[in-house]
Amino acid sequence: MPGLNEIKEEFKIEIDKISKRAIEMANYLFDNPEISLKEYKSKDYLIRELLNNGFE
Repeated sequence: MPGLNEIKEEFKIEIDKISKRAIEMANYLFDNPEISLKEYKSKDYLIRELLNNGFE
């Protein structure tokens, strides 16, 4: 059974991965405005992508 420190480290690594991916997605949407002409569509797209990548 993993120790508390190992669990904390694994959790931190996963949060870092999710954070980096969310920033990449936001930058992609900003750099490619043709993907969505309205802000709410971009938000829906971002939410879908986050959910599809395991973020709940």
